[in-house]
Amino acid sequence: QGALGSVLFVAAVLYSLSSPFLLRIMTIPEGAMRFCEPPPEAFWFFELLQAPFLGKGQFRCMVRRWWFPSALECLHFMSRSLNEAMAKRPEFAKSSWVPEHNLCEASRRPMRFLGAMAALQAMPWEERLKRYHRPSGVCVDDYRRRGAARECRTHFVTLSVPANPATDLPYVRDWLDFHTVAGFDHFDVWSLEPSEDMDRLLEEYVRHGVVTYRPCLLELETQDRCEHRPFDHHDRSHRSRIFENITRSNTTFWLAHCDLDEVIFPTYAESVADILLPETVVDGQDTVFHFAVPVAHYSTSGWVAPPACPTMAAYHRAGVDLSNQKGIGLSDRVRGRHEGGVHSLIAHYESPGLMCDFNLWLPVIGRFCIGARTGRNLSLALGACLCLAAYGAVAAMGLACLFAFRHLLGLVERTR
Repeated sequence: QGALGSVLFVAAVLYSLSSPFLLRIMTIPEGAMRFCEPPPEAFWFFELLQAPFLGKGQFRCMVRRWWFPSALECLHFMSRSLNEAMAKRPEFAKSSWVPEHNLCEASRRPMRFLGAMAALQAMPWEERLKRYHRPSGVCVDDYRRRGAARECRTHFVTLSVPANPATDLPYVRDWLDFHTVAGFDHFDVWSLEPSEDMDRLLEEYVRHGVVTYRPCLLELETQDRCEHRPFDHHDRSHRSRIFENITRSNTTFWLAHCDLDEVIFPTYAESVADILLPETVVDGQDTVFHFAVPVAHYSTSGWVAPPACPTMAAYHRAGVDLSNQKGIGLSDRVRGRHEGGVHSLIAHYESPGLMCDFNLWLPVIGRFCIGARTGRNLSLALGACLCLAAYGAVAAMGLACLFAFRHLLGLVERTR
């Protein structure tokens, strides 16, 4: 009795035990995962069954793929290939840096924008501008709770990025187009050095008002000629001056910053504007004026040389930990308060309004801010509940099989 139930239960346990063991001992040989389409996803039910036998880091990765407790997230492609990793960071050549950031299967949430990105790249500029870039400007009602409520500006959200022509040139177009379909309607691109190739690549974007292009780092004192010295990523002076210029121009409601090896996108919404618009109140007591967007780190996914396909389609492995953040801030609140940091637009809390580490949104309940530690703990708690539910389902199936066999045997005995 219960043979089938026993077989099912033993098979589930064997799968649960063997799968994480294989994941742990399997290293991804560089060059072995050269594909631009993600591998097939494991059936979610079996993933739940194996979850209790995973390491804590892989368990966090698995839960993060299903549910991420933030309305916005950022992916950092730390190295697009083994060759690039070694060139950028030779000190990691003999370390575990690359394998550690290939440990987990990555989320597929950003891939939902790739179809729209391909369609955008085939559009004539007139249609692109009409659909994504608000050529007539944007107005927000109730922008101020006190005084004149309605405010109109040229752009809604501007994304600022430094570009190094020596390394970033092949990625600029896809980066701009991905963020366009994700909801950013304007970009401020500042080149770290003069480049005719960069000038040509951005020419159409600049002509149509999609990009404000700064072709070199200007001297801080005069702001009228290029400064010929290597850019220090930790030097806050240029970044702070550029952000101050953007905010004082009063051309955008929101300002964000990331690098060309990073992408920011809405976790579940269709556009970042869907998240930012309800918070676009400059003097609101209960609205968010700064989002700290959590960053997940990706590595090579087995590529030896950079792939030809779009970045978001080529990388399917990620690291365990979320570390660092990128900032999106209300432009009027950033003005005069930015200190040039890489990871936040505003260095300290100030009222009125809220600064969100994780901006959690739930149906019916709505939006509320939670801390980063709380967000991670919520993910782990959800995963534990789902695992218990999966094992409860296996137990229920085993009991159902036992009951069915017993009932069948009873019918057989009665027919004899």
